[in-house]
Amino acid sequence: MSSIFQELVSSSFTRVLPLLATSNFALYSVSLATGVVTWVDFGWVLNHSIAGVYYFYINKGHSSMEAKFYMGLLLFWSARLGFHLLKRCVSGHNDPRYTLISNRWNLRKSVLNLIQFEFQAFLTVLTSISLFFLFKNLPATDVLALSAKNIAGVAIVGMGIIGQWIADHQLENFKKNPKKDEEKDKPLCKEGVWKYSRHPNLFFEFCVWTGFGILAIKPSQPQSYLALVGAGFLYLIVDLLSTRITEKHMSSSRPNWKEHKAKTNKYFPFFKL
Repeated sequence: MSSIFQELVSSSFTRVLPLLATSNFALYSVSLATGVVTWVDFGWVLNHSIAGVYYFYINKGHSSMEAKFYMGLLLFWSARLGFHLLKRCVSGHNDPRYTLISNRWNLRKSVLNLIQFEFQAFLTVLTSISLFFLFKNLPATDVLALSAKNIAGVAIVGMGIIGQWIADHQLENFKKNPKKDEEKDKPLCKEGVWKYSRHPNLFFEFCVWTGFGILAIKPSQPQSYLALVGAGFLYLIVDLLSTRITEKHMSSSRPNWKEHKAKTNKYFPFFKL
């Protein structure tokens, strides 16, 4: 356990972190040039892909059908969500969360944004722990191992990717053709999965990384259960940071938010809990 933990720490913080910090610094430079801080969201997807490619490479994933299949899943998630976020960046969209953060801290905006980009690189190292174990010690064969665990993991990842696409598509359509609340001026999306969840896109993101954590588990290697820590870190980061900031903004900008919050699940997008 101690040797694999040392390898995890060494790989994550002496090799992957510098790569992600460099990547996010490049995106920070783009954000300075364009005035669009939303590039930090694109960095979330890009950096998980970089971490995955690194772990795939050092574990010689090209010689394992299982590793290549998992890399395909990761790149599919990355391409779908990355393209969605890239469109927002190119359109000049600035997420109001970042304006809220800028107003809260007494720092130059450029300095604060740099801190955001580099702090996110650090957080990505934590959430990509599942990728370290996902590509670790996979059999060098052309056979894709089928087991109840692997089928469940792929199904959860797939549900997460498709569900997040549906949630993003429904929100995009609503923004193009918003329906005003009967007595309010500020519209809220209450269609599809957004009828049941205030943050369905985040729920499906949890699904993706929980699925990768399950796929990374190898029953004969007890240390591989640490892969689930990545999904745990993701939940804490999202719930304590991203969701809290978003909901604070919504409560101050949407007069009907309190009523919506009382009637709608925080994450679970299928029926009222």
